Amino acid sequence: MPLAVGMKCDPERGVDLRERYAGIDTGPYLNGKHWHYVELQSDVSDALIRELLDHSYDLVVAGLTRKARAELPEAGGP
Repeated sequence: MPLAVGMKCDPERGVDLRERYAGIDTGPYLNGKHWHYVELQSDVSDALIRELLDHSYDLVVAGLTRKARAELPEAGGP
């Protein structure tokens, strides 16, 4: 099995990405509407992987409670 990472994504963008890239697909055990597997050694560029990681992080953080968000380290911190 290829090395892949699960990332959260806007549903509409996820559909577009799965159509455009062989290295992006829904994966087992994840809600395919919001979560996708991205193969790290595929037709997905490193720049796009970094962008998708940032997007995924932002979506996950937005879903946290205000208290949980306040406990996160500041961006660019240690």
